[in-house]
Amino acid sequence: MLRLHRKWKWLFFAALFAGGLVYLSRSGAAAPNPTWYQALAQRVVSPAARILSGVAARWRGFSDGYLGWRGDRQRRVDLEAELAALRLETLRLREENRALQAESVLFAEHGLPKGEGRPARVLGYDPVPAFRSITIDRGSEHGVEPDQVVVAGGGVVGRVMRSGRRSSQVLLVTDLNSAVDVVDVRTRARGLLVGKRKEMGLKRERWMTQAEYVSASEEIVPGDLLLTSGLDGVFPKGLPVGVVGAVKKDSSGLFWQAEVDPYVELNKLEEVLVLTPREGGEG
Repeated sequence: MLRLHRKWKWLFFAALFAGGLVYLSRSGAAAPNPTWYQALAQRVVSPAARILSGVAARWRGFSDGYLGWRGDRQRRVDLEAELAALRLETLRLREENRALQAESVLFAEHGLPKGEGRPARVLGYDPVPAFRSITIDRGSEHGVEPDQVVVAGGGVVGRVMRSGRRSSQVLLVTDLNSAVDVVDVRTRARGLLVGKRKEMGLKRERWMTQAEYVSASEEIVPGDLLLTSGLDGVFPKGLPVGVVGAVKKDSSGLFWQAEVDPYVELNKLEEVLVLTPREGGEG
């Protein structure tokens, strides 16, 4: 405690002495004829004052530079955030523009006015491999009902199986529960197009369609285009469904069985068109 008291005592006297020197130096600088002790005080204080002035100037420069750097950094952060927001807005507008273009293409592909279909975006595919369906972002609120026909890419995708309030499930033509009455565009041979799962080996599979109940007296060959006949009461007449691949007779020998590749690439769907029902129940 005594040592601490002595320390503060010496600090007090040192500060008092320094203050006296500063006072004498300043009074001598203001006087026209300074006394010898004022001149001595000036000689002692002036170098220290110059050093302190230089330190103060450098500190001000550092402080100004630091504050300027902080300000520049904040402006850079703000600009980067603004740039990121502009990029997101650009992507959003680009996606909207792409969707509008896709919508126009959908109507053009099927030669339909915009009042005869409702564009829809594909939200996802059925996670269960045994079922071939997609979910779209249109439901009963948008006038979508079960059994409405869904098209894309100039051909048939499938039909609405379930309609929710704001989304619907679409059964693809490749599903095992799908059935479409079709006709060969070249020979007018009729048949029933159903979904088919083909094992490819190495635990791989390929989903396609198969034309059944085509009379053996009719002609159907690989490369023929199959269209909807309109006789099933669901799909309107004349929509492309698939292209015939391999053809063989069934076990009875009375009918042809033909593997058919879907007309639309069903694994790449992004936008589809839900056809508006026509009078008479078609489409």
